[in-house]
Amino acid sequence: GLSQFTMQAEAGAITALWGTSGVGKSTALKLLLGYAPLSEGRILIDGEPVSGPLIGSAAWIGQKPRVFHGTLRDNITLFDPAVSEERIMAAATSAGVMDFAAGLPNGLDTPVGERGHGLSGGQAQRVALARALAMDTQLLLLDEPTANLDGYTEARFLAALKKAAAGRTVLIATHSPAVRAC
Repeated sequence: GLSQFTMQAEAGAITALWGTSGVGKSTALKLLLGYAPLSEGRILIDGEPVSGPLIGSAAWIGQKPRVFHGTLRDNITLFDPAVSEERIMAAATSAGVMDFAAGLPNGLDTPVGERGHGLSGGQAQRVALARALAMDTQLLLLDEPTANLDGYTEARFLAALKKAAAGRTVLIATHSPAVRAC
C-alpha cells in the first residue's frame, strides 16, 4: 500500500513510477483514476481536487490491452462513429499502428479477433496507445505497458509513446529500465 506518497507529473513528459513489486505503483494509478478509494490525503489535477473517477478524461493502458472482435479502426475508436477519420489516422500514425496496418490487406479495416487474434503483443499495445490518443485526453496512465514485450518491441512502443506525450501528462508504473530512462 501507499503511505506518505507525493508526486508531481508535468505535461509533455513521461513520468515513471518506479519501485519493487508491491510498493503501490498500480495502486497510485488506480487512485488517480478513481478506481480505488482514497482513505486520506488528496489528489490534485491542475491544482483542482479530484472528486470522482476520471472516466473520459484519462486514458488507461495496462499490461495486456484488450483487443475486441472487429476491425483495427473499431478497436481504436471503441466502435464510436463520432471519432473523425482525421483523429483516427493521427492516433494510428502516432502510436505506430500504421507501421503494420499499411501492410495488411484492408489497412485499418482489417478484422482482428477477441484478445487480439492475429496481433502480436507489441501490435496490441500500439492499438491500445492509438485508442488512448483517439480519446484525446490530456492524461495517459499506463500500468507496466512493456512488461510482456521484447526489447525491440518495447523500444518501438516507447518511441511511439514519446511522440504521443507532447502536450500530455504521461504516468507509467514500471519495472523496466528502458521505460525509466525515457
